[in-house]
Amino acid sequence: MPAIEKGVAKIINQLQNIKSLETWTHEQLVLLGRNAAAWRLFATSAKQDVFLFQNKPQGLQVSVYQHANGDYELGRIWAV
Repeated sequence: MPAIEKGVAKIINQLQNIKSLETWTHEQLVLLGRNAAAWRLFATSAKQDVFLFQNKPQGLQVSVYQHANGDYELGRIWAV
């Protein structure tokens, strides 16, 4: 597979992983009684194992941690 095709495949895989992360995070926020539609992925760590979601209208943020086995863990919600 040429290098450019490998690069495109890698980007597509990353986008699918982000979509899965967003879906999981929104489900967790709904379970906590939050409006999931108001939250957006805001930042990621360099290793892409910590993700920061922000609810700009309410001034809130939450971290989501991805463990080595692929499982996610929702951190605390805090005001910014």
